[in-house]
Amino acid sequence: MATETQDHRLGQLRQWMDEGRLPEVVATHQDRSLRSALSMLDAGREIISEGTYEDLSVEAVCQLAGTTVGTFYGRFENKEKFFVTLQRLQSFRSQALLAQVIDRHSKGKPNLDRLVQDMVELMVGHFRSNFGIMRASLQHTKEGMWQVLKASGDLPPGRVRRRDGAPAAAAGGTGATPRPVRLPGARGRAGPLRS
Repeated sequence: MATETQDHRLGQLRQWMDEGRLPEVVATHQDRSLRSALSMLDAGREIISEGTYEDLSVEAVCQLAGTTVGTFYGRFENKEKFFVTLQRLQSFRSQALLAQVIDRHSKGKPNLDRLVQDMVELMVGHFRSNFGIMRASLQHTKEGMWQVLKASGDLPPGRVRRRDGAPAAAAGGTGATPRPVRLPGARGRAGPLRS
C-alpha cells in the first residue's frame, strides 16, 4: 500500500470529524489546527508503537509533534480521549483495508486461495503496523477501553463499503446472502462465507 499523502490524511480526518465519527476530538475547521491534531496523533502512534500506554504522556506527544500542551488540550480533553481516538483511527483504517480486499474479490470469478492469502497478508500487516495500539489496549484494561476495537469487529452486513460507496459483497456473492464455500479436499457440508 502506498503511503498516504498528508493532504489525503487531513481530508480523511476532517471528514471523520464532520461525520461525528471522532467524538473525542474537539472539532475544528482551521487547517493549522487540523494539522496540529494530525501531528499529535502521529506522534502518539509512534510513541505507543515503541512503548506502553503509560509512556504515552501528553508532554511526550507534544514534544514529538512539535506542539504545546495547550494545543493538545485544545483538541483532546485528556490522554484517555486521545488514546480512544488512536483506536478509532486504527479501526477506520482496518475497515478501509478490508473493504479494498472485499472489493477486489467481489469482481470476476472468486479464487479462494487468493482471498485467503490476501486476508492473511492484510491481518499480519495490519497487526504489525498497529501492534502498539493493540498492545496498549490489552494492557490498559480500564472499563470500556476495548469498546472501539470491539465495535469495529461487529459491523453489520452492508456496513463495509467499496470505494464507489456500494456495499461490499461476500467474495463472488451479491451481498444479500452469504453463499456456501467448499474448500478443496474438504468433507461434509460447507459453511457460509460471512461478509
